[in-house]
Amino acid sequence: MKNGIKHFFFVGVGFALIGGWIFTVIVNTVLGNLLQMILSAPPTKFYLGSLFLTVVSISLIGSCEIIGNRLFRRRLAPTGLRFSSILISMLLFTVLVIGFVSPELSQVLTQYANNTHYFYHHGSEMLMVLSLPVARLVLLPGLYFVIARWTLR
Repeated sequence: MKNGIKHFFFVGVGFALIGGWIFTVIVNTVLGNLLQMILSAPPTKFYLGSLFLTVVSISLIGSCEIIGNRLFRRRLAPTGLRFSSILISMLLFTVLVIGFVSPELSQVLTQYANNTHYFYHHGSEMLMVLSLPVARLVLLPGLYFVIARWTLR
């Protein structure tokens, strides 16, 4: 259990949250500006632009997790981690992700509640609006677990 908590703070907070956030801000700003020059509009105005930036963000966070897990293995757990420790770390990371994604989900649900008639006639738009925060909510903890399991066996 103690190793799972150590892993969460080292990899989950240090690399995935802080490192991934810094790289996401830098890279998505550059890509966003590039796409804005090409499209003559902000990329977040279009679903595919938002989807692209979300995929880039999840990829960068995953890359930071790989680096963090390798450093964690080298410095703190040369024999790897037990499955239960990885599971504890992933559950703590899931709580962290829920904390960051829940305000966005709340905004989406509020928007739906305020415009139910519109979304009744345009159901696919609601799915698109809901898909990005749900993707982050599912993919980030899933990727965290798979990467930890892969690098710390």
